Amino acid sequence: MNRQMPVSSKSFFQPDIMRLIIMIFFKINKQKFAAKMGQIAFFLLLFSNNLTLFSQETLVVGQVLDEDHAPLAGVSVYFKGTYNGMLTNEEGYFMVRNNGSQTTVVFSLLGYKKQELKLQRGQNIGTEIIMKEEINWLPEIFVFPGENPALELLRKARSRRNANNIAKFADFSAVETAKNRIFLVNDSYATTRNKLWKHLLAGNLSTNDSVLLAPLFNSEDKFQINGKNRTLTERNIFETDKTADFFAQQLLQITGEQIDFYGNTLVIFGRSFVSPLANAANAYYKFYLADSAYVDGRKRYEVHFRSKNRKNLAFEGEILLDSASCAIWGIEAELPAQANINFVKNLNIKQLFEKNENNCFVKKSENFSVNLEYRMFADTVTSNSHLYITRTSNYQSENYNIKTDNLLTTEYPDDLLNKKMLALRADPLYRTALWLADIMLTGKAKAGKIDIGNVNNILRISEIEGWRIALPIQTNEDFLRNFELGGHIAYGFKNKEIKYSAFAKWKLPAKTKHLLSVGYFNDYRRIDYDYNDFSFREDPFAADDEGFESTVLSLRKAREMNPKREIFASISNDWNENIESHIFLRKNIFFNSECLPFYSKNNAINSFSVNSITLSTRFSFNQRTYEDHLQRIYLNTNKPIVYGTAEIGKYQINSLSDIYAKFTATLKHKVPLIFGNWTYLVRADYVAGAVPFPLLSYAHGNRTNDYNLFKFSMLKYLQFPADKNIQLHNELIFNGIIFNKIPLINRLNLREMLTLKVGYGMADNQKHAKILDFPDFMQKYDKPHAEFGAGITNILQFFSLQVICATPALPNNRWQWAARFYLSLGF
Repeated sequence: MNRQMPVSSKSFFQPDIMRLIIMIFFKINKQKFAAKMGQIAFFLLLFSNNLTLFSQETLVVGQVLDEDHAPLAGVSVYFKGTYNGMLTNEEGYFMVRNNGSQTTVVFSLLGYKKQELKLQRGQNIGTEIIMKEEINWLPEIFVFPGENPALELLRKARSRRNANNIAKFADFSAVETAKNRIFLVNDSYATTRNKLWKHLLAGNLSTNDSVLLAPLFNSEDKFQINGKNRTLTERNIFETDKTADFFAQQLLQITGEQIDFYGNTLVIFGRSFVSPLANAANAYYKFYLADSAYVDGRKRYEVHFRSKNRKNLAFEGEILLDSASCAIWGIEAELPAQANINFVKNLNIKQLFEKNENNCFVKKSENFSVNLEYRMFADTVTSNSHLYITRTSNYQSENYNIKTDNLLTTEYPDDLLNKKMLALRADPLYRTALWLADIMLTGKAKAGKIDIGNVNNILRISEIEGWRIALPIQTNEDFLRNFELGGHIAYGFKNKEIKYSAFAKWKLPAKTKHLLSVGYFNDYRRIDYDYNDFSFREDPFAADDEGFESTVLSLRKAREMNPKREIFASISNDWNENIESHIFLRKNIFFNSECLPFYSKNNAINSFSVNSITLSTRFSFNQRTYEDHLQRIYLNTNKPIVYGTAEIGKYQINSLSDIYAKFTATLKHKVPLIFGNWTYLVRADYVAGAVPFPLLSYAHGNRTNDYNLFKFSMLKYLQFPADKNIQLHNELIFNGIIFNKIPLINRLNLREMLTLKVGYGMADNQKHAKILDFPDFMQKYDKPHAEFGAGITNILQFFSLQVICATPALPNNRWQWAARFYLSLGF
């Protein structure tokens, strides 16, 4: 890391109002900057607590820029011969003062020529400093005059990435042992005086009464690594609650469990960070050759790197490169505090490599740490609460032998952490927090041996039922470990009807998961409910149908709902860790309703029935999952997910019956890019045979205020029926490539976003209308429908704003525009 002059916290005065005044005057009129700064500095000196009117204080305020007049952050500014100094802030501003006789101010930053500014004692000035780059030349590295030798080293390292990254070789095999720990930290005295906070002191590791350091999670995992595959083989969790374990697994999953600096990007917290060895690294980093040395008979170079714009998701630190192979010998990277990512502070990664008997450099250890900041209590203005996450790993190669020491040492032993975590679990406030967290993570609220939920199904509004309240429940593992009973009962206050369902699940005793389910359903359900949309229902909060989010929160009443009775049975089987299949047997009876009656050739139809069998298979690639009793929750992944579904059935409408088939294929993928993230979904549907309109395929519309990438924002439900249908949904979220460069705006951590959604389908309406008449609001799907969206996300860290344009596939053959404001939680 950069070596800089120590700074005394008592040796400078830097109030926010001084920063604001400097920025305002400096931006308005640079020519008058020096004079104005002198006046302001003198005015502030009159009110300083530790100065008198007659003191001979020397004071300098100003801004440090590079040769392109871009602000330089982290410059050491100090009085020569003293420890009175500071680091420039993210916009290059500084203020230093000294009461002694030293009057020379030094400006120092690695990679730049050191500068000095000589003053007279008692002088108060404002200034602008331009620092020039300094290239460190080493005679053994040949470059053309004027070129930076660090760039030549990095170019060679990039060209040899595939050869040096032996962890990606198909024959590479290793065992990784990882120690994971999560702490709750608060070092604000004002917060620790809060009565609620005192409940957490039972688990405090700190001996300082004004500092809280409480362990929340402690585990040791072992992974078998074979080439690109990484499989969990052993897990030891120390005194951790189930909810805390699930929460920790999700956090650890998104922290980037496989960090590879040889790649173009590092995916951490679902965001793409630019690697110093990326092909486009020169656009994001400044590199400086710092030193060279002989180690174990081999020469290695030390290259320092700094982010050109600290708002970008790029690191600062140093990398050690082997002179012969240009392989990584070691790297330490830290994310600047100003980076455009929510809540994340002090992200630090350190990796060490060691030469094996084949003269290849293999990863020996990795240390990862990060603070996730948040506001714990609203009444604590000075709150400084955060989660501190650490992961320490060591690697033992099986076919690339290296000598590996035990690196899993820590300041706090496991028995002490276990004792503190047990004390926390006994506290009522902590148990309440875990209960609320369980609802947020799984969509269910635990009440003894039963779970209540999905909570999204408890309350809704519809045209038929009016306000409706429901009680969905199921047993949990405290009742029976491999068996589950559940169902729901609901009451509509408008039609005064009671609806209900019941189900049972049984997990067979086997090494892989085999799950049997049976159930009965008697309730209102949206007529276009898609049984085969498994990718959407992977979300634990996704409602089975219309729910609290899509009605109450969206200030709308559900309309296209009909009574339905269903008897079903299913069996699920895991073929391996990447492939799982489900077989469903269903008998459905659809009844007409006042909102959506059924007609056949203008004759009213009371009901029709459908018997079907469905086979669905899911393919993934080393995706981590969490088993919450008999519910499987899929953790985030950057690898493709594929669904294939085939359904064969027979419908009966009065005396008319026929056989049909439906086929669905879905591909979903989140792709990390250097400048952001691209998420896409491709879905294709095909319906064979003449079928009643509820069995056709539909492009999913969206009438709610909730943003969903996989729904068309400008379409309604049931708008375009199709027997052949294909959809493409794209979302591209940038890392603030524009907003990061705008002063003041870049403090908001805004990110640009683009969306493109395209759908096209065809249907033989005349053929299907012979079975059941199409409702009047349905339209012929005779041209593609596309939606283009552009907007910003991360407004106040919770919302996104989009302007959406829809193509003339909509009614009246006109383009349509809309501005949408969506809730979008995330980093």
